Amino acid sequence: MKKLLSIIVPVYNVEKYVGRCIESIINQTYTQFELIIINDGSTDCSFEICKKYAMKDKRIVLVSQENLGVAAARNKGLNMANGEWIGFVDSDDYLDSDFYETLMSKICHKGVDIICCGVRSITESGEVVKHLASHDIPTKEKVLLGDELLFSYIHPQKRYLFWSPWDKIIRADIAKKHRFDVGKTLGEDFYYCLKCIIDANYLYYIPSEKYNYLLRSTSAVHIKKFDNHSFDSYILSGKATILLKENNVSSRIIRLSEIRKNIIGARIIRKYYSMKKKNKSIEKYNNEIVNIRINCFKCILRYGLFMDFKNICLLCMEALIPKIIAVKDNI
Repeated sequence: MKKLLSIIVPVYNVEKYVGRCIESIINQTYTQFELIIINDGSTDCSFEICKKYAMKDKRIVLVSQENLGVAAARNKGLNMANGEWIGFVDSDDYLDSDFYETLMSKICHKGVDIICCGVRSITESGEVVKHLASHDIPTKEKVLLGDELLFSYIHPQKRYLFWSPWDKIIRADIAKKHRFDVGKTLGEDFYYCLKCIIDANYLYYIPSEKYNYLLRSTSAVHIKKFDNHSFDSYILSGKATILLKENNVSSRIIRLSEIRKNIIGARIIRKYYSMKKKNKSIEKYNNEIVNIRINCFKCILRYGLFMDFKNICLLCMEALIPKIIAVKDNI
């Protein structure tokens, strides 16, 4: 008998896309699933659209909550899930018809705890966007475990394992052991998946692109804003490094995690200085920016990155070097 799969879909104001998302799930060739839709306080017609599908398909469980954010919605779904395996789908994305059939076909491998496949990034006009050079993506199915798994997941430039849960299915006892950080809007996906990966025996990677990730024009909203949430990824990256140290991973992985954190820090600094000229109100974050600058500089010193200009470029520091050197005198 096929194993039950729980699919969790948080929904918030996606009336334009949610129908396509649900259609792509209910028409999966793998049929032994429950679809848990969490309406996160939508103010458009999203809930009504979901309700129509729920009335027609008994596999759909639809619940509503006040607008608490995607992390809280996913956590609610985890609390409700009955499946032996758990998957997540973003409500503006959609799946190839054999997405879950492909993933679930690998659960028979002894000790496998996470299975994931390739992702196809698509613009609203239907254009496929390639994020990685072809040589960075494995062309054959691959088993990843230990240092190799953590390295492949954390490395900022070898991201064929996405920092999100939607390209994966996770064994339920691991998926339900952890929760998404409520209140964080950036970086919570990376941190949740890292916790699951640390607990996993191994991950089975399938290079076939079966998940369709929609690149929406509104996704740029975060880029144009600078507020408390701008620091979320940086904060959670720090927590990730602490978590890795607590689990006694190799110094190579700790180093990579710290560099990743400071890449994020460097991007925050660059965004801050590019926006400060037009928006003086963000100067209230100056102390946080100074602390990030100091940490970036310490990271460069600690790992000798000044010895390799390519590594400095990797840290997005080209335009920041004069500012970092100025910070040096204050350390």
